[in-house]
Amino acid sequence: MNKKVLKKAGLASLVIAIVTILSLIFIIKYRIKSVIREVVRSETNGVYKLNFSKISIDFFKGRVKLNAVDFKPVSSDLKDYRFTISHLYFSLASWNQLFFHRKLFVDSLQINDPVITIFQQPVQKSNNELGPFQEIFKSLRNISEIFKVHVLEINRGNMTIYRETNDAPLVISNINFRVENFGQQQKQNTHLRFADNVTLRVGKQQWQFPSGQIIKFENLFFLGNDQTFQVDSCAITTAPDSRGQRTSLFAEKFLFRTNEIATVFERNELNLDTLYCKSPVLSVAIPADKKDNDTVSELNESIHQLPGNINIKFINIENGQIHLTSSDGKRSYTGKKTNFKIYGLNIGRNPVPYIRAGKIDLNLHEISFATRDSLYLLTVNEFRFDSNNLVCTNAYLKPSPKAKGYLKGIDLPAFTLIDISLNDLLEKRLKALVAVIDNPQFFFGSRAARKKAVESGIPVNKFYNTLKSLAQLVDVHWLTIKDGALNYTPLGSSTPELSLNKIDMEINLVGMLNSASIQETRQSIHALRIGSINLAKDNISAGLNNFFIDGSREIGTLGSLAVQLPSGIKLNAANLYWEGFSWEDFIRDKSIYIDTLNIPTIGLNAQVLPGGSGEIRSGLLPVTINRLKIGHSVIRLKTINNTAINATINHISLQGLQAAGRFVSWQNLDARADSISFRDDRRQIAVQRLHYSALGESTIQNISYTDSACRIKSPEIRFQVHLFNSHPDELRIGKLDIPRAYINYRPVSNSLSVACRFALHADDGVIGKSNGGAIAFDNFFLETDSLSLVKPGPHGLLEISNGSGGVAGYPLAINLAGNNPHLKNIINSVHITGGRLFYSDSTTIASVGNITGNGKTGALAFRDVAVNPRITLETFIKTTVWQKDYLTFHCDSIGLHQVNYRALLDDTSLAIRSVYLQHPRVTTFRNKNTAFLHGIEKLMPTKLLAGMKAPVRIDSVQIKGAVVNVQEVSAITKRKSIVPLSNLNGTITNIVSRPGEQDSLVLDVSGRVLEYEIRTLRYAESYTDSLSGFTMQYGIAPMQLTHLTKLTNPLSAIAITEGRADTLYAKLTGNKYASVGQINFYYHGLKVRLLNKEDSLKRSVFLSLETLLANGLIRSNNQNPARMFFIRDREKFVFNYWVKTLFSGFVTSTGVKRNRKYQKMYNEAEGKYTLPPASGYSAPSHSP
Repeated sequence: MNKKVLKKAGLASLVIAIVTILSLIFIIKYRIKSVIREVVRSETNGVYKLNFSKISIDFFKGRVKLNAVDFKPVSSDLKDYRFTISHLYFSLASWNQLFFHRKLFVDSLQINDPVITIFQQPVQKSNNELGPFQEIFKSLRNISEIFKVHVLEINRGNMTIYRETNDAPLVISNINFRVENFGQQQKQNTHLRFADNVTLRVGKQQWQFPSGQIIKFENLFFLGNDQTFQVDSCAITTAPDSRGQRTSLFAEKFLFRTNEIATVFERNELNLDTLYCKSPVLSVAIPADKKDNDTVSELNESIHQLPGNINIKFINIENGQIHLTSSDGKRSYTGKKTNFKIYGLNIGRNPVPYIRAGKIDLNLHEISFATRDSLYLLTVNEFRFDSNNLVCTNAYLKPSPKAKGYLKGIDLPAFTLIDISLNDLLEKRLKALVAVIDNPQFFFGSRAARKKAVESGIPVNKFYNTLKSLAQLVDVHWLTIKDGALNYTPLGSSTPELSLNKIDMEINLVGMLNSASIQETRQSIHALRIGSINLAKDNISAGLNNFFIDGSREIGTLGSLAVQLPSGIKLNAANLYWEGFSWEDFIRDKSIYIDTLNIPTIGLNAQVLPGGSGEIRSGLLPVTINRLKIGHSVIRLKTINNTAINATINHISLQGLQAAGRFVSWQNLDARADSISFRDDRRQIAVQRLHYSALGESTIQNISYTDSACRIKSPEIRFQVHLFNSHPDELRIGKLDIPRAYINYRPVSNSLSVACRFALHADDGVIGKSNGGAIAFDNFFLETDSLSLVKPGPHGLLEISNGSGGVAGYPLAINLAGNNPHLKNIINSVHITGGRLFYSDSTTIASVGNITGNGKTGALAFRDVAVNPRITLETFIKTTVWQKDYLTFHCDSIGLHQVNYRALLDDTSLAIRSVYLQHPRVTTFRNKNTAFLHGIEKLMPTKLLAGMKAPVRIDSVQIKGAVVNVQEVSAITKRKSIVPLSNLNGTITNIVSRPGEQDSLVLDVSGRVLEYEIRTLRYAESYTDSLSGFTMQYGIAPMQLTHLTKLTNPLSAIAITEGRADTLYAKLTGNKYASVGQINFYYHGLKVRLLNKEDSLKRSVFLSLETLLANGLIRSNNQNPARMFFIRDREKFVFNYWVKTLFSGFVTSTGVKRNRKYQKMYNEAEGKYTLPPASGYSAPSHSP
């Protein structure tokens, strides 16, 4: 029984225990259900509710399992979050809290196959894609607060996020998450919400956010022990931009660690200690319709899509690349792999997006920056950061095809941007405090005009505009260029026309580009150095070395300058220095203004080549220099025709210099030069020293001029020339003073030689340009001495020696381009004070011992005049074949008075008022035994004068004390006779070669012949009579006829032994054919004796009989006039004509011939020769 009781009691106890246990289980389950639901209701303020299909409790393990858990809103109109969990396991940490305090303390929580659905309302829509995750983190944080969960594990979780009803959701799957010590705080900001040993694994994912962003990766792993994230094969693609283009980033591995991972979920902030990216590739899509695009702009838009703020202490990117591709797939580019390190990166919005970095060590390839107008593209091949400095290497700037500038490109091997602005780096610009560019190369080219010719020349503002274009890409306050180069290549050329090398520049770029005036622009250039400048254009080459300017101080220097023109001109200069260069004029007016320019050394070497021209082209930039100083200079000029100019210049000082085109002007000029020479094929000029002063007196020392015909030397020339421009309308000469000079003129063509010393002084001169280069001086003085002139002829010589003279106080005026009607006035101021003349030819020798003259009075005097045959009389006698005269002439002086120099200069006539011959002496010799040359008519005197080529007019020739000795060897006796004419005084009037209608040649002479006095000898011949009609009169004083024996003995072997003439007077007329006249030869006691022709002293009976017969035939006395008639032998001179006519009168007077015979001869010849009437003659009644 007891056994039964015990059995029943045991069974009842068992039932009770089972009921109790079952009740307890029911209560616990109910309690857990109610607590969980209450917690959800109370924490969500009744908005959400939690349902599950089954709950299982393992009391031994203290583990609770919920199946088919569903967390959803109470109202169907509210959709924020929804959780569905296949299996949820958790273990209770305290049953006491559950039963007595209705609190659920969970030691561990395991969620299997959860599906989280998030509905994000439109009002909550933002660019923060981490919003849903932050909400989940907040929920987890609340769960940890409520349930005090120590361990949380999620397996195979899935998350679906909706933003718009019709949008595709964001799906995250295969989430595995485990966290220990979830509810205990170990260290602030070092664990994930007071958790240890956090492990997160996410399998292969492809997240496509509603905004269009896409994230793909193969695996994501997080290990909480060392706070390290690792993402494998990750690809991030940005949302499409305004053009529908995407930017993507792919990396084989992302590895980063942080001690503040909770900040991502708590403060929307990512704080990382280290970020490592392995082989990332940044792909940027470029629109297909654009050839160039700014890569940084694409990066900037992508970075702006990042959520929240990002703070990374260290970033290490290994083998990073940039890939560019066009949207149409036709163009692509992949940069080289590079390493990239960043220290202290901060990215945020406060409120404007910004990026800051403490130090960046970046190596990128092929990064491009475009200007705002997309006309210029800067491509950087290598791109790295050094601290906060951006270092770029192998960069190139080039214009787009739409750019209309002259820039072809800029090579930038290396440049550094100091204190780079990362914000502006992402805003399409490179902005820094200072830019240092090493070894840049600027390339310029000309543009082809559409309708006009191809542009020539290099515009001044090309480099300035290039800086403006560069400033759109590189915004810096200060620009420094080191060892740069610039090349300008014209259109159609393969070689540069202009090259600049070793350019060093320091520019306040902001001040230059933002300057309101050229003055500010100039001052912004603190230093500009150019090692060399080379220009090669149109066969023009120019080289400049060590060029330097300081715009703020307005100074500049140039080490050397070398210019070579196609004409052969070479210009060299060294050590140039200038002050006050005006940028305003240079930029605004394209003109050059310099306050002071010093050129210590300059050289000019010109050699004009064939086809070249030394002409300076117009169109040069206008130049103004207040003060110009040129030191030691060497000039060497040579042309193709062997013209050479050499000079050594010691000093040139110019003030107020202005040049425009070919016109150059100055206010003052002072120059000193040595060893100046000019040479060409015809002449040479040498100057030992020159000092020129535009305002004062100038001097030339030891000047010489030499050509093929002339040599001039002067030890000194002093002058004042007021020259102030290169093209004066007139040249003012204050004075010209040559104290001593020597000239030697000897032309080759005519062998003329002239030499003399002279001195010249002129005041107040002017050389005009408008009137053809006229030269005028108010006062002109010229003195010469030691004048010598030698004029060799074909057979002789004309020589003037020891001449002296000059011109005093003459107002000289010479027109080099035309006639000089006033030049004849200079004769009035000419005076000749001395000189000797010598002339010789094949037959004659002439000399003048002294020459004097006065131009004002028209007087010219010759002293000691002598004219002789070149051969001696003996030689003349032996060599003469035909009869001719051996003539000598001597004169003490010949004076020309009132010479009409005006007529001489006008080429009308040689007009002389009077000629005076003092003691002229004439000797003639003729041998009648020599054969006579027939066939040559001797002209009458007037016809001889008329035949002169030069127009001559001499009013009168006065002769005083003349002596004439006529020597003749008789054909009868073979002996020489001498007819002496002495003490001849007379006048010859009207010697003309261009006579008037009433002009006649008149000769009036008196003198002695033998022992007889010639009282009257008058001869008058008409110029207008074609037959040379003349009249002649003789008058001789009473004389002893025996003196005629000196003449008749050697001529005719007749001696006059007795007789005396009381009267001898004759008057005759005639022409060139014959003459007729009357002679009054009254004498008495005439007796003659015939002599032996061979020996006048020999006596013979036959001669005595002939003498007796002769005295019987002649009249011993005559008191009657007699007829003269003679038919001229026109082959003999007119002097023979005169003498023979006179002898015809002697013959009729002595009765040798009858008057009737001459009358008959006259009657016969009168009509034939048109003789004048024989008036004044009546035959005597007793004529025989």
